[in-house]
Amino acid sequence: MEMKIFKIIGWLLFLFGLFLVFFAIFWGVLVFNKQKNLPKFIEIKEKPEKQILKKEIPKTPQDVQKMVEIALQERMEEILPKEIVERLINFLVFSIFLGILIGGGGKISEIGLKILWKR
Repeated sequence: MEMKIFKIIGWLLFLFGLFLVFFAIFWGVLVFNKQKNLPKFIEIKEKPEKQILKKEIPKTPQDVQKMVEIALQERMEEILPKEIVERLINFLVFSIFLGILIGGGGKISEIGLKILWKR
């Protein structure tokens, strides 16, 4: 009786692990082939102080520093628009998430196989 329970648990773990691996691969293929949308983990928003400081005349060194920072940010946005940076970060986070799913599924399957082979 005990042997049968371990065998069932081993098979369930093995099959669940395989399911996780294949689910992650399938989901990744759909997203990378643009059949499904990339999940949004991070959304970059504009700072409201940006527009306010543009119109004001700098009075203190801190205001000058903020205006220089804003000018640098604007130039960086011309080189790398925030949409591209946002998409790249979301793509990297999604890839890491899929890697965790695949690694976890593989480990669960491995545990299931160890249970099956030891009994």
